[in-house]
Amino acid sequence: MRPSLKALYDREAMQRCKQAAHYHCERCDTPNDPGTGHTLTAAHLDANPGNNERWNLAALCQRCHLHFEGYNPFAGVTEDNYNYVLTRCERWFIPHLKGYIQNQTWGHHPGESGEPGDKEKVTKRKGEIE
Repeated sequence: MRPSLKALYDREAMQRCKQAAHYHCERCDTPNDPGTGHTLTAAHLDANPGNNERWNLAALCQRCHLHFEGYNPFAGVTEDNYNYVLTRCERWFIPHLKGYIQNQTWGHHPGESGEPGDKEKVTKRKGEIE
């Protein structure tokens, strides 16, 4: 990893992520065990090492982490399809996707044309995704 990217990582946030998962992979539920290739990592799901929001960090073993390397699982999620995506994604991913959805403005800005921004709309509809 380039040193310039390494500086973006929030080590405390990554440690909290692993602790919250009780040192098990969120995807395959394997405990942290470097001897078997299941070293626990904190993956930045959107591939942005500067985004250390809890919804963007997933405790994944190295094997599962490799499935997401260079792939952004949030790509393609829109205001119009997020409920559909929620019903089709893997169970472990649901809290991450909900966090992503709740932090989106969907390209609009609050107050545009006198209507609430999409982030406000999503917040109002939060009950749909809880």
